[in-house]
Amino acid sequence: MTIRTLTFFLLAAGLLHAGPSLIFLSPGNSLTGLPGETVFWNIRVTNDADYMFITQLDYQTLVPVGTFTDLFSGTAPMLGPGESADGSGQYVIDPAVPPGYISQGSLVVTYDLYSLDMYDPDFDPGADLIVSNATLSAFAQVTVTPEPATMWMALAGAGLAALGAWRRIRA
Repeated sequence: MTIRTLTFFLLAAGLLHAGPSLIFLSPGNSLTGLPGETVFWNIRVTNDADYMFITQLDYQTLVPVGTFTDLFSGTAPMLGPGESADGSGQYVIDPAVPPGYISQGSLVVTYDLYSLDMYDPDFDPGADLIVSNATLSAFAQVTVTPEPATMWMALAGAGLAALGAWRRIRA
């Protein structure tokens, strides 16, 4: 590798900025539940620089199958450089939604970025604000599953249909 190429890569690495991150903890980004059931996304937000104040967590979708509630932003601390916080969002699946419906969208964290910690005595929200209403987002999904009794009835019906077809073929 030439000195020029090495210098380029070192400068480029210095300019690259990973930014804050959003990851899903267990059970992941794809939730399943029965009609009327409550399911939860558990997330971790990690800050890489400056001071991040989380203002909102939202589930944005074109096909809602229930109601989302932010359980994170009201309790999220201001995250300093290198800090992270865990939180969750609650999704109540509408009891009237039939099994098989899938809602795909994004879990979106909205935050403000400050140059100074809000607990610092010199903190000024107007003067120390760097970015307002920035967002992090990640793919999320809710799948409505059938009730176990309904699923067993469907399997029993399929088994009886297969048995009837087998008897017709045999006769």
